[in-house]
Amino acid sequence: MPRDTPSDGWLDCPSDDCDRSFSSRKALDAHLRMSSRHRWCFLCSKDFLARDDLPSHLERRHGLCFDCNAVTGSYDQLQQHKVRQHGYCSECDRNMGSYEALRRHWTSDRTQRHFSCTEEGCDERFQTPGNLHAHLRSAKHHDEQLTCPFDCDEDRTFISYAAIASHIQAGGCKITRYKFNELVWDCDTKCTITDGTVKPSGGVPTSIIRSILSVAKRSGNYVCSYDICDENMFQSYAGLNAHLLSPYHDADLYKCPGCPVRFQGIDGVYKHINTWACDANQVVIERKIKGVIDRVKHRYNNN
Repeated sequence: MPRDTPSDGWLDCPSDDCDRSFSSRKALDAHLRMSSRHRWCFLCSKDFLARDDLPSHLERRHGLCFDCNAVTGSYDQLQQHKVRQHGYCSECDRNMGSYEALRRHWTSDRTQRHFSCTEEGCDERFQTPGNLHAHLRSAKHHDEQLTCPFDCDEDRTFISYAAIASHIQAGGCKITRYKFNELVWDCDTKCTITDGTVKPSGGVPTSIIRSILSVAKRSGNYVCSYDICDENMFQSYAGLNAHLLSPYHDADLYKCPGCPVRFQGIDGVYKHINTWACDANQVVIERKIKGVIDRVKHRYNNN
């Protein structure tokens, strides 16, 4: 940075290509900001020769928003800021004013697809960034290469940890949903994705499930009478049974690290952050969830 109090009373221009000196810091700052000889970055004290290099540097290196002068810290954070704070549509290259206005813009014309797949050879387009993100992570562009951490089926592979989470929550895994939730709650000591005030529940007890199904079978009325259930009427015995075995009656154990929304299953967190429903950094949160699942796997295999 330029010197504040030089020994000779003058401030030298910090650029190696400039020999001018100034009597005050204010004059030096004005020189660096307004002189055609300089493209000076006040954030990291670098001078750029080419006219276009400084704006690009400010965006890429510091995440500077030229609409409101906010310094977001990185280019990725800048992109989220532009969408969230200014309603920026990258396809139209204009601000809609707010995120709510941007969402209306995305959905105003159902035939319009703003977001193009960036993979070579794929010409699919999508209406929202969440849909595009899900497509890019789908089996169409990713080889299935992850196996279940709990070794439930060596022949079955998954394209992401989100798919593994859905596999566990659906009851298709060697480890039960209830045991998995208990281990996550124990291993997530920093409450990254769990609410420390809510303990995991075991769902509807087996004895009560049997009792409800027995009554339903005799009466022909497939009603869930457990607790206060909002979805208590079903068309078939199988539908009622699936409901009782589902996470519907589980506690809201999981949370989004970026907003107050709560979920009954870890797969709900994945779906939430992949729809751009909040300001959470998807990459960071997915990395944290993976870390928690890895700790759960270690605990499970060593018990």
